[in-house]
Amino acid sequence: MKIERALIVLIGLSFVSLSQAENFRPKQIGPDTTLSFEIGKSSLTPEAKSLLRDMVKHARDRGKIDEIQTAVWSDNPAPRADVGLAKVDQKLAERRASAIKAYLKQEYKISDIDTFNLAERANWLARTFETDEAQLKSEISRGSYMSKEKFQIFKEHGEPSKAVVLVILKK
Repeated sequence: MKIERALIVLIGLSFVSLSQAENFRPKQIGPDTTLSFEIGKSSLTPEAKSLLRDMVKHARDRGKIDEIQTAVWSDNPAPRADVGLAKVDQKLAERRASAIKAYLKQEYKISDIDTFNLAERANWLARTFETDEAQLKSEISRGSYMSKEKFQIFKEHGEPSKAVVLVILKK
């Protein structure tokens, strides 16, 4: 009886391990695109929608989309470590991120979309725990090289009035 229970527990644990392994599958960086916004505007232009459509199509041709990450700027450069941009800049970048997110959700049924508002400084908690968002904001505002490939993409293509959209694929 004890041996049977032990086998059931072991079998159950192996199923749990397999299901958890699904969550830790390796991921790879997929296609990316850079969108331009008109000064002071947050709506997607027809060109931006076309770039997003091509990016999603190319990503789906390569595999299954795991998530999309987007870094969004206002019309002013990213703030330095000791200075923040005005609320109006922060809100503009947030509206731009929301427009991208809404479009991808509505048109392509993509729900896992992370956004980085580069008009905001990383909060103390993010800086303390060195989250991706804190590292991204810190590295981009300092202008130094980034250690992670996706951060390099954001850094190379990001600037005021832009958004960099990056697909992460499941392997």
